[in-house]
Amino acid sequence: HNRFDLRLGDLRDPNVLGGDEMFDLITGTPPYFPPDSGLDASQHPQKQACRFELRGSVADYCATASQHLSPGGLFVLAFPMNPPFQQERVEKGAEEAGLVMVRRRPVVFREGKEPLLGLYAMVRRDHVPDD
Repeated sequence: HNRFDLRLGDLRDPNVLGGDEMFDLITGTPPYFPPDSGLDASQHPQKQACRFELRGSVADYCATASQHLSPGGLFVLAFPMNPPFQQERVEKGAEEAGLVMVRRRPVVFREGKEPLLGLYAMVRRDHVPDD
């Protein structure tokens, strides 16, 4: 039997993740920009939806992933680290969804440059054992 189940689509879409399905690993790369940050109406609608949060924010991604994580499951998200308000949005979305950030990894595309993206690994707070 397969050790993985690859899904292609917006994880917030109920046709992609069923209501009671649970997963050990969920990954996502949501659109990065709020609609008021430069939406170009001349762009193809599909390109707009890939770049701009037309269907919800990074917080919505976190909330959906949290609902579908198996005990001990991991949610990994790629999202901008810079400008700093982007990282703050991930942290706030994770907190609101009951997720705990267990790892942050900056992604540097060119040596000597600031990281633009980050990889964020999260688990559900209620799945973390008490010390």
